[in-house]
Amino acid sequence: VWRVLKPIKKGDELTHSYVDVGMTLEKRRSILKNMYGFECDCDECKMGIDGPREKFKNADKEGKQLPLNETDQQENNDNTKDTTDKNKDDVDDDNDKSNELEKQRDKDLQTAARLQQQAELQFDNDKQELTLLRTALTLRMKWLHPLNAQIVATHSQLASTALVVGNFTIALQSYRALVAAFKAYYPRHHPIISVNQSILGEVEGTLGNLQSALIHLAEAYES
Repeated sequence: VWRVLKPIKKGDELTHSYVDVGMTLEKRRSILKNMYGFECDCDECKMGIDGPREKFKNADKEGKQLPLNETDQQENNDNTKDTTDKNKDDVDDDNDKSNELEKQRDKDLQTAARLQQQAELQFDNDKQELTLLRTALTLRMKWLHPLNAQIVATHSQLASTALVVGNFTIALQSYRALVAAFKAYYPRHHPIISVNQSILGEVEGTLGNLQSALIHLAEAYES
């Protein structure tokens, strides 16, 4: 059984994605170029980072796009040449503060990435894995948008680990975040939404939130 995302008529071409559309734009393009040898021209890729499913995957807490690579931050040089010394000093102070924040952000995000890697190696210590992931999530949530792909990846691992440990409260928080993110990332009837919504419903039920459980399970079934 195939489920299409829009009305079709006889003779229309049917296509499917070669990669997970939940990945960031740059990651999808890289895989398609390196593994399949072409640059994708689908509607999602043509919209770029401004597409409704794309704009927050690499965004900071304010929704601004993060740099993909280290770049030279000299954008204001030409604009400040004719300012007074006082204004120039104010600009320099603002730039210094901005640079310090960026350095702290990069340091925290690098630490979070390292912690998540360490968590993946905790094969026989689920509680330690849970602790490492919660710390990584806290660091990422300090700087990143809730729909940022890094936060979603942490929630995904944290949700599974929390179920193993039996901490349903943490699992509930992460599955709620995952369902919200996947609804933003994927088309309405994508199976990853219904799978996670079904698990969310079961967790809600385990914690006694029966009305919420029924709502999520019904939505999962309808999908």
